[in-house]
Amino acid sequence: MSIYRKKEELTESQKEALSKLERKVVEQGEIISEQSLRIKELEKLLTQRENELAQIKKTYELETQRLNDLVNQLQKQSDDQISKIESVEHKIKDESDSFRFKEEELQFKIRSLEKKINDLENESRKKEETIEALNQELRLGEERVTEVEKKLQEKDAKLESLESLIMDDSNYKPYFIVKKYGSSNIQDIKKTMGLQEGVVRRMVLELEKKGLLRMDGDSVHLA
Repeated sequence: MSIYRKKEELTESQKEALSKLERKVVEQGEIISEQSLRIKELEKLLTQRENELAQIKKTYELETQRLNDLVNQLQKQSDDQISKIESVEHKIKDESDSFRFKEEELQFKIRSLEKKINDLENESRKKEETIEALNQELRLGEERVTEVEKKLQEKDAKLESLESLIMDDSNYKPYFIVKKYGSSNIQDIKKTMGLQEGVVRRMVLELEKKGLLRMDGDSVHLA
């Protein structure tokens, strides 16, 4: 028996199944819309994170350069001080304690700088871990996009199957007219179907409730 039967010829169970399928199509459309919004939010968040990381990287590079310059400067100062200490030690032994103190102070500064450099290296590793986490989140986003595309394909397949069932139902004729021309209006549909405007308008409103059409004044578009 052909599956392309008029709705009046369907059994009650088939009509119920058809109604469930129509509701399922509407629900899937809502799910896909929510997923699309979530993907856009993730893309926006990812762009924001990338901008923040770029700014942090720039700051890190400037700070590293500044510290390198400071290390070089301190190293030069240290060399100068050591040279002076050695010279003074030969001349005035009594002042050796004072110069040793200065040397210790310089060593303390060097150790402080080394600690800062180590802290910056640790911070850099943390940033790399953050980038890796963002990359992982991006991969998850791509997987979600793939899932959404798959659901869209399934939706199209279900829609085609649904259309084959309702093709001969006169109540769905406005949907096929609008689908054929991309968009239409009440007057054009009225002329095509040969029905009164009030009847056509009610049919379009019913199809709008089912999520198949969308009215904008007298203009009718696919939902």
